[in-house]
Amino acid sequence: MQLDDQIKSLSKKLDKIAKVETIKAHISAVNKVAAQSKTAIASISAAETKIKVSKLKKRIFVKRASFSKPSARVYFYSRPVDALDASNSRVAKGWKVAGTFRQRSFLARMPNQSRHHIFQRDGNGPVRTAGGKKRERIKMITVEAADSLNRVGPAVTELKMMKDYHRLLKSELSARLKGYV
Repeated sequence: MQLDDQIKSLSKKLDKIAKVETIKAHISAVNKVAAQSKTAIASISAAETKIKVSKLKKRIFVKRASFSKPSARVYFYSRPVDALDASNSRVAKGWKVAGTFRQRSFLARMPNQSRHHIFQRDGNGPVRTAGGKKRERIKMITVEAADSLNRVGPAVTELKMMKDYHRLLKSELSARLKGYV
């Protein structure tokens, strides 16, 4: 009688391992690879675009895998990055933003915002203001990050998946199986 009970309990444990624990280990491994991909994409794109890694990581999102949907997705928010968030420095007669010198640029606030931005005089001719004064047109300087993210993202994610997924899955399975021994 005792042997039959042990066989039944071991059979239940094996069924649970096959049905639940392997899927949970897969989900955990996929989520870890997606998080590592996010960091790698941000660091590679930051080197190319000369934008701070922390600012790029805020624009990369991971839709995590779950038990009902066991695949993760890495996607990007592709709005241009403000010049102050890129690597910048003040030089004579302008600002150096993301490695390029912007002549006739200056730091200022927009009238209805408290945050500073870097602007550049356009040079396309004067514009009359409400007070009748003539002023040159200005534009806010931004740095495009979307091209780099869209080019680097899929390749890095696929490389990380091929390189790290099996190692992470193996470690997750061994950690989960220790609970049954």
